[in-house]
Amino acid sequence: ERWLEFRRVLFRSPNKTKILNSKELGLWIKYIRTKSELTRQDAADFCNISYNTFNNIENGKESVSIEKYLKVLTMLGLTLNIEE
Repeated sequence: ERWLEFRRVLFRSPNKTKILNSKELGLWIKYIRTKSELTRQDAADFCNISYNTFNNIENGKESVSIEKYLKVLTMLGLTLNIEE
């Protein structure tokens, strides 16, 4: 039930945002999570990663692999686009 509400929030506000570093990406992920009223633990469980990894992603830690960032983005219904 919470996941359905989470998806509704995501699709109500499709925005295009220019991300310049991992800190900004983490802040965007945190914004989406808090807007959806999910705890970090709920979001980590939903993304099938540890709480610590999810916390590090929201804090923009560069030590987290790009694969983990991409997994979180995908699970949260976000996309990463590259423009030339």
